[in-house]
Amino acid sequence: RLGLGAKVAPNAKRAAPTDPVERRLLGKVNAQKRKSAEEDKINTQEVNEASDDDSGEPQGRTSACSKKRQLPSVTSMPLGKKAK
Repeated sequence: RLGLGAKVAPNAKRAAPTDPVERRLLGKVNAQKRKSAEEDKINTQEVNEASDDDSGEPQGRTSACSKKRQLPSVTSMPLGKKAK
């Protein structure tokens, strides 16, 4: 274990932990890293496949901007008493 002010080489290999609790926690962390890496890989593949199929979407940004939004209709509020 390292104390305050200890320096570690950036690519130094760590020895396997001898403490069973530390070993179990390290295994859980590594398993979570592998799982999230696989999910990211699957998600990027799905996004790439979905972006290839643009049959229902307009082509280009200019066509998306060319549609004008309909303004909400302005309704007049009935006023109570008029000031004299």
